[in-house]
Amino acid sequence: MKNKIYKIGYFFIIVLIITVVSFVSSCKKDVVNSAYVAKAVVQAYLVPGQVMCVYLKQEILIGSTDTTTHTIDGLDVKVTCLGITDHLKSIGKGLYVDSTNKVVAGQTYNLDFTYNGKEITASTIIPAKPAAVTISGTTLSIPANTFDVSSVTPLTLSWSNPNNGYYMVLTQLTNSADTLSPIDTSMHFHRHSFFRDQPMQTSSSQINPRDFSYYGNYYVILYNLNADYAELYNQTGNNSQNLTKPITNINNGLGIFSGMNTDTIAVLVNQ
Repeated sequence: MKNKIYKIGYFFIIVLIITVVSFVSSCKKDVVNSAYVAKAVVQAYLVPGQVMCVYLKQEILIGSTDTTTHTIDGLDVKVTCLGITDHLKSIGKGLYVDSTNKVVAGQTYNLDFTYNGKEITASTIIPAKPAAVTISGTTLSIPANTFDVSSVTPLTLSWSNPNNGYYMVLTQLTNSADTLSPIDTSMHFHRHSFFRDQPMQTSSSQINPRDFSYYGNYYVILYNLNADYAELYNQTGNNSQNLTKPITNINNGLGIFSGMNTDTIAVLVNQ
């Protein structure tokens, strides 16, 4: 069992949410309200052992001809924990970081900054590390060039979940796919270096042999999530014909300021 946080998996979670979630205003569909001021969109996922990082961009209004992502730089972004306030450094492209203080599990973090004359605030508690994490095996042998993997027993990842919390499993290659052998050489498309489950309120998950595209070393990463993250992740049904108010825990803004915690297990996939 590894206690470190796998940064590639964490980075993927951030990119996933930035890509999946569209934050929109409450103005009438396909009409830009000239009196409406675009809100700040916050995207921040705090992980124990990592530095604090907050990403800010401007809301894109419904009906706007400018769909370019405009990041917000140069603000005084503050994060407070246990009465100590850290002023995050604006490093450009909407990113604010504090490289001196690491996030701690179990603590409450409060975000505060001002944008367009409004005070933007949010708060989150960092979840505990997943407990009692076990896996049915750390080696998975998959025959080459066969789509039938019915004879291969899936791996089962288990953990303790007495409070019916939200968890998510992400399986990620540890090496570049360019250096590895594909499992099915007849398949030239849709190979992937990672796959994941949706947030779940269970205490186990099966890792299907069919989901692996390459032989090599993988990390199986179990995320303990806050409920607000799970709600945001699951809000994928919005489109231009079916708009609903986006999930957010940001006061006077949009987006999410949330915490997560992980445990990681190494798995080898071979022939």
